[in-house]
Amino acid sequence: MIGSELILVMHRLQIIKMAGLLAVLGLVGGCAAQPPAAIDIPMIGDEKMVEQPLLVSTEREETLVVGPRPQLSEDIVYGVLAGEIAGQRGKFDIAARQYLFAAQLSQDKGIATRAARIAMHSRDHDMARRAAELLAEVDSNSVDAHELAGLLQFRAAELELAGSHFSRMIELFAAGQDKAFMRLGRLLIKEDDRASAIEVVQRLISRHSEIAESWYVLGLLSSSAQYYAVSEPALKQAIRLRPDWTEAIVLRGRVLAGDKRYGEAVEFLRAEIERRPDEVVLRMSLAQVFVKQGEHDAAFEAFKGLLQRDPGHVDALYALGLLSLEIGDLDAAHDYLSQLYERPARRIEAAFHLGVLEEMRKNLVQALSWYRQVDSSGKQLEAQIRSAGLLAKLGRLPEAQEQLQDLRRANASLAVRLFLAEGELLKQAGRPLDVVDLYERALQQHPGDTTLLYARALAGEDVGRLDILEHDLNEILSQHPDHADALNALGYTLANKTDRFQEAEKYITRALKISPESAAVMDSMGWLQYRLGKYEESVRYLRQAYELNDDSEIAAHLGEALLQLGHSDEARRILEAALLANPGAEDVQRILDQIQGQVQVTP
Repeated sequence: MIGSELILVMHRLQIIKMAGLLAVLGLVGGCAAQPPAAIDIPMIGDEKMVEQPLLVSTEREETLVVGPRPQLSEDIVYGVLAGEIAGQRGKFDIAARQYLFAAQLSQDKGIATRAARIAMHSRDHDMARRAAELLAEVDSNSVDAHELAGLLQFRAAELELAGSHFSRMIELFAAGQDKAFMRLGRLLIKEDDRASAIEVVQRLISRHSEIAESWYVLGLLSSSAQYYAVSEPALKQAIRLRPDWTEAIVLRGRVLAGDKRYGEAVEFLRAEIERRPDEVVLRMSLAQVFVKQGEHDAAFEAFKGLLQRDPGHVDALYALGLLSLEIGDLDAAHDYLSQLYERPARRIEAAFHLGVLEEMRKNLVQALSWYRQVDSSGKQLEAQIRSAGLLAKLGRLPEAQEQLQDLRRANASLAVRLFLAEGELLKQAGRPLDVVDLYERALQQHPGDTTLLYARALAGEDVGRLDILEHDLNEILSQHPDHADALNALGYTLANKTDRFQEAEKYITRALKISPESAAVMDSMGWLQYRLGKYEESVRYLRQAYELNDDSEIAAHLGEALLQLGHSDEARRILEAALLANPGAEDVQRILDQIQGQVQVTP
């Protein structure tokens, strides 16, 4: 507890004060039978400080008071005793109030610390802030006390007070003010109000502008909020003060790339690499900029250069394997990923991508074998879903379904995604009615889920049940009136399958207002105009859609509209390109056949 002296006094006073305590706490029975035990409060600085359950400990000793003990009074002991009993009974709001009362009387930092921690746990933010302010006052040379008070004032939007405490924390930090700023950065990066965090650090910089870490923290916080106009000059200043600071150099390169200033990022990083050619991290950063820029050839060469300097660099092997997969060089991808597989640190990721590679090669059994090695990491669920798909392709659909159903039972939070995966298997197997039945069962377990409603709507269309489609899409819109996908799907279906063109136009117009750059919505509007016989207007929308996405369905719509205007040569060029990209596009082939047979297309 607070110490052997206070425990003894508490035992003596317990019977005297019990009647009053019971009135305060609204409790009956049980208290006099045993002395109050210590409450195990999470320590300040623990990431689980708020979330961790508050437990009643059986330990009798706790180190809270450092230095001179307070002059005990009956009211102080009463407050502590009341706080302990309230904590035992789970009434943490009362526990915090009683401890704060005792702390204010005693001016004891141990009791004030306890009051703050209990108040934070009970999410009584005002009381926690008052306790933290008291703690910073009575323990004015404590870094932890000022850090806590600053954080709680920050969360209360009291930025001036927060800045004062953080400034004092920086001054007191024994390891140096540079380390103090880095600690502050780690604290503030976890807070949601990034704009206020930036403002606090900017105020601190006005008094510590010679410290490189102050500028780095400003750059870090502002870059995480994509405030590149703030972050880039801040990092530039940090590098000026610490020219060889690799972390700051890498972050500035990322910021320039994030701001789409790719040329500046490449020039900056190349200059740093020329100055420090053996700094592998800088080469990695340059290669990543090329990837973000979409310059895959340059990225490939940069990663290869990195691998030549460090043959065992797992990140370079991983990147080269993925880039090779993306450009379709499966032999090179196999080489890099096989090397990566020999490195235990990335073996599971390598196994996953080797599975993808074998799937691309149509080696389904080998792919299945690789996926089954992915027994951990963030790729495990995707590997299991992919392996179920392979089982279905191998003619083992019941086994694939059973695998997904087992996953659903073991992972309730992922049930919706796994229902969708099973639905896709049934659809590919040519069993559309079973897809509708599956989503019906899924919605019984997850009523109102918009993802499942959308999936069942599309499945309903596949079996000619427009009533299901309308019902489910309207249900989504009742929950989310601006759901652009639902608006577009409903509008397109009405335009394509019915003559309810006025309703269709209403839905598609709303979707276009919400998503004006959506190729799918533009395609819907173009097809609606086609169905209305407005071919020039149709071509205008469909051209825009095709420029955004050369999808085969959009190409087919555009081809038909162009034919109505007599532009058969242009239609043929577009359709042939679409068929080359997607040889199985039946609608595209049908329209090409019409052109070749000189068949008049009618709406």
